[in-house]
Amino acid sequence: NLFSLECAFSNGTSVRRSVAKAAVSLAFPFVVMALFFVKWTFSWLKNRTAMPKDYLACHLSISTLSVLYIFYVDITDNAARVFNCTPVDVGYEGQSSGEGSPAEKYWVEDTGVTCWTGHHLVLATAAAAPLLLLVCLGFPLWILYIARSSGSTLTDRSVAKTHGFLYWSYNDRRKFWEAFILARKGILAGVSVFSFSLGPDAQGFLSLAILFSAGVGHALGWPFETHNSPLNFMEMLSIVSSFWVFFVGGLFSNPSVAKSETVKEALAVLLIVQVVSVFLYIFVRLMIEGLREVVAGEGKGWLSRKMRSVAEVVLRALLKVSAAFLRLSKRIGTIFVVCPTIEPNSIQNRR
Repeated sequence: NLFSLECAFSNGTSVRRSVAKAAVSLAFPFVVMALFFVKWTFSWLKNRTAMPKDYLACHLSISTLSVLYIFYVDITDNAARVFNCTPVDVGYEGQSSGEGSPAEKYWVEDTGVTCWTGHHLVLATAAAAPLLLLVCLGFPLWILYIARSSGSTLTDRSVAKTHGFLYWSYNDRRKFWEAFILARKGILAGVSVFSFSLGPDAQGFLSLAILFSAGVGHALGWPFETHNSPLNFMEMLSIVSSFWVFFVGGLFSNPSVAKSETVKEALAVLLIVQVVSVFLYIFVRLMIEGLREVVAGEGKGWLSRKMRSVAEVVLRALLKVSAAFLRLSKRIGTIFVVCPTIEPNSIQNRR
């Protein structure tokens, strides 16, 4: 990061800057949520008589779900970091671990903070633990509960307005799939946080096992609305990409690979080429989906017809470019790439 949040706090207070930073990081999503609440409440009070009866409740629900969805990984990561403690031998000099006075645990984020005492205890019990339970565990379970409800519940207008973005893109038998995706992201965030305690080998093994299970599940479930949906392919691509990141990370930590500059450079070049190729491929595919929305529009007038004509030309060109990028990626090898997970609900599929 170019700017560390700790720099915004003073050393002159009784609360250490690392603890203040953690508290602010945990609170930030809920500050955003509160701002939305204030905005919708003022809008409702200003035009109360003209607003639908469910206006305020609907907008507050959508804001809550959206903020939790967007910040889910950040909340999981920041909450898990509070519990990331490591034992340190506090015995006399020259004594081995376990001798002398008992080992204490110190916070990995700031080894000047002793775990489970003072401000760390307050932060862990009052903020981190409730968030892990209510948000990190509770939010996927809530999505699973809503999506597994009867069809009449899912098509209910009030439920569709507030929760629809969480399941609209999935087929009828996989409406719950977003809960699995969030769980995967949350577990991976936890594994990455405890990398120091787990060690590189255990971290790599757990991450690869999680991603392999996610890939097999996605291949068997193929959850998006149409079987040939590009979202199915892009989601699988993101899983394989993440798998490749951890696999190559394990190779770089291997002593034999670490000694060979040639091998490390070759792996780095391969990753860069794959990153660029597949990033461009995904970008083009997203552009295509957006242009299809324009082409399928029912706008009237000369300007709308002109825009659709231009969009059709650009769409055909992008299809050719997309196919070229895909062929390039296949020539490079199996498509392994470092890229962010594509959010499945960023595009709503049409039957």
